[in-house]
Amino acid sequence: AGAGWPAPSAPPAPACDAASGLSDASTASSRADQMQYYMKDLKLDRPTAALMYKAERMQEKGQLPQALYYYGKVLEAQPGCQEAAAGIRAAGSMLDCRQRR
Repeated sequence: AGAGWPAPSAPPAPACDAASGLSDASTASSRADQMQYYMKDLKLDRPTAALMYKAERMQEKGQLPQALYYYGKVLEAQPGCQEAAAGIRAAGSMLDCRQRR
């Protein structure tokens, strides 16, 4: 490989601009709609739904350590929440990518 080119065996870097892992509720028109989604579809109680809302907003704003904290709180309250687990993976990947720059 020439200067400035990665070695052929280097794994591809994760997509740094991808906001994957966010729920469909991220495009909802209001906080109330999102809270309803978390409670009805994800079966979260109101306090846990509020944590999920906060986690997704932090991730959207690029405040990744805070997003990871809130996703972790959701998983403490609801260990089987796949949406929060996906959020942790996405925010962690974004943070890792940011730290490589």
